[in-house]
Amino acid sequence: MKILISLTALTVILAMAGCQSDASQHAGYAVCYHGETDRDTTSLWWNEEGGQVKGEMEARYFQMDPQQGKLKGHWRGDTLNAEFHYQWEGEPVIREVHFLRTKDGELVEGFGERIEVDGKQVYANSGFLNYHHVLKLRPVECR
Repeated sequence: MKILISLTALTVILAMAGCQSDASQHAGYAVCYHGETDRDTTSLWWNEEGGQVKGEMEARYFQMDPQQGKLKGHWRGDTLNAEFHYQWEGEPVIREVHFLRTKDGELVEGFGERIEVDGKQVYANSGFLNYHHVLKLRPVECR
């Protein structure tokens, strides 16, 4: 019985240590957003300095490998224009991303046709992006 209680206590302690590690992972960032549907999740964490946004992005789309990496960009009006730098199947990828800030303070990612220019995935026409996506990112506490 003592062994069972000890193992249970050890399991709880290890689980709590893992939660603390995850919880403090993004504590250094000033701005954090998270959104999810039943199949997809996207999270952003960043700091702003001198009009520049620098942080991280993680996207987990249904039946795709997770995309995690650095986010660098700037605000143009109510739209965050950025580059998302990550690894895909061992290869470096730079993908242009745009997030529109709504009246409610949420962010919605823009989608549109992409082309490759100088090794970067960019929008063919960033003036015609679709921001009517189900996945809305809401401000969350950075922890």
